[in-house]
Amino acid sequence: MRFSNAGHLREHYRKHVKPVLCPQLGCRVRTAKQRDMRKHMETHGNHRTFICETCLETFTRSYNLDRHLLNQHGITRA
Repeated sequence: MRFSNAGHLREHYRKHVKPVLCPQLGCRVRTAKQRDMRKHMETHGNHRTFICETCLETFTRSYNLDRHLLNQHGITRA
């Protein structure tokens, strides 16, 4: 595979290596970018404002709740 510049190669490399390690003790998640790690860090917090009314599981993002509803309960939110 050829890359037109060093930046493209570096970006491709980071997708495979995932150099950003989660600092949370016991968590082994790695991401390619710092912004992805910031999103992941929300899973360690207590700010779970989206609640499944069927099973009471909580989520940090509405997207995650929607995905849960569809995959676990076969429900699509409007």
